[in-house]
Amino acid sequence: MSVLNDILNNNTNPKGCYCFVCGSQEVKKVVTTNGEEFVCKHQHQSPRIYLFDGRAIQHIEQGELVHETAGAVIKRKLDDNTLYLLFLRRKFPFQYTIPAGHLEYDESPIECVKREVLEETGLNTVSINPTPGKPLRLTDPCRRGADVHYWHLFTVETTGEPRLSDEGRIIGWYTLDEIMQLKTQELLTEPVRKIFNELFYK
Repeated sequence: MSVLNDILNNNTNPKGCYCFVCGSQEVKKVVTTNGEEFVCKHQHQSPRIYLFDGRAIQHIEQGELVHETAGAVIKRKLDDNTLYLLFLRRKFPFQYTIPAGHLEYDESPIECVKREVLEETGLNTVSINPTPGKPLRLTDPCRRGADVHYWHLFTVETTGEPRLSDEGRIIGWYTLDEIMQLKTQELLTEPVRKIFNELFYK
């Protein structure tokens, strides 16, 4: 957290990318066998950076960087099974997730989730239903530097077949039993694990 404090103390309105390890602004992106990572001029390497692009909604809570996210639980029926769409990320965190992304200042959560579903899966939304209650405050380390996100969560129906974007390695439909196996193998991102716990495993 001291790196973030240093960035904020030295920049009243930080812009751009900062090394997650030392706060240097000279950072370049590299592609490794694990996926996308970042290297600074001091050769610190990390899959995460502090990114202040002026678009994503973010604020500081008790010294912690917090983002907002809109996510889609996409499901479809096949015979007697309900299947859920997941993909394996090629960017941090390198685990299975649902389509989701950072909420921007100029869009509503519904607009954000439509955009993310289309960008990450190629699917068009047919119906979008918000889950009841306030946005979920979840521990959710992201590649842009925040460890906490407020999740605006929707159940979504789509048309067509999903396709991989540059965000993913694998994309497919999974039963709840298969998702539980991914959870057991620690292959689900932390927020997706908690979302499925809250919605489906109670």
